Amino acid sequence: MPIMSRPACVRPVPSQSAPLRPRRRMLSAGGCLVALVLVLTPVLAGCDGAAAQGSTPTGAATTQALVTVPDVVGMKGDVATEALEKAGLTQTPSYTDVDGKESVWKPSNWSVTAQDPVAGTQVPADQAITLTVNHDSAKAAASARASASAAAQASASASAAAAAEEQARQEAARAAEEQAQQQAQQEAQTEQSQTQEQSDGSSGTYYADCADAWAAGAAPLHQGEPGYRSGLDRDNDGIACEWKPARTESDQTQVQEQSDGSSGTYYKNCAEARAAGAAPIYRGEPGYRSGLDRDNDGIACERK
Repeated sequence: MPIMSRPACVRPVPSQSAPLRPRRRMLSAGGCLVALVLVLTPVLAGCDGAAAQGSTPTGAATTQALVTVPDVVGMKGDVATEALEKAGLTQTPSYTDVDGKESVWKPSNWSVTAQDPVAGTQVPADQAITLTVNHDSAKAAASARASASAAAQASASASAAAAAEEQARQEAARAAEEQAQQQAQQEAQTEQSQTQEQSDGSSGTYYADCADAWAAGAAPLHQGEPGYRSGLDRDNDGIACEWKPARTESDQTQVQEQSDGSSGTYYKNCAEARAAGAAPIYRGEPGYRSGLDRDNDGIACERK
């Protein structure tokens, strides 16, 4: 505030006449008072204006309202702007590409992925909000890639399941086939064994045991000969009843009765008779016996 000097009061020179002195003094005092008022009025007015100007911003700052930032994540860019305006925010938000590659020209083609400040924050009404956005085409492409990947995975899973099912089916079929082959082989072996045990299929010859074969003069029996069967071939060498069982006294008597008592000729079997050139042997001839005459027609060892 400028300091102005106070004007000095001019004192009138006293007149020599005594009656006019009191009145002149009153006029001098009134003039000084008027001059003082005129000087102080502008000064006081300037101080009041400065005080008024200094107090106005402070009052406005203390009375400025705060706005709660709404949640706009997931909205389109233009819809998010409208939501911020409805909440009381006066500044247009700024947009930032989430990938930092593009500029946002048309907010309606972008979707909000993040916001700063976050929802629920108290901010002044004139504060600008920063929105991080993602272009919808990129989002659609990412969704398409995700869908394609999911479809590929589903297809791969289905193919793997089908392959596993087919493999299991083939393995089951192979197992069933192997089991059928084994069963058929076992049945064939059983049938062959039964056939061999019963006879060779040509003459129907059957010996209950080796003693019977020896008594008939057929032992030893070679594989393929009438009467041979695996049940008589104990060592499975292709020759059955190669060992003559011990004879009882009655068996020896029977053999002697059957053989020719005059010459004492005896053939253990037809092979021996053939080897001796005696086959066929007719009843009554030396070496004939019923054990060699298998069909009891009176002719022994008639067939080779």
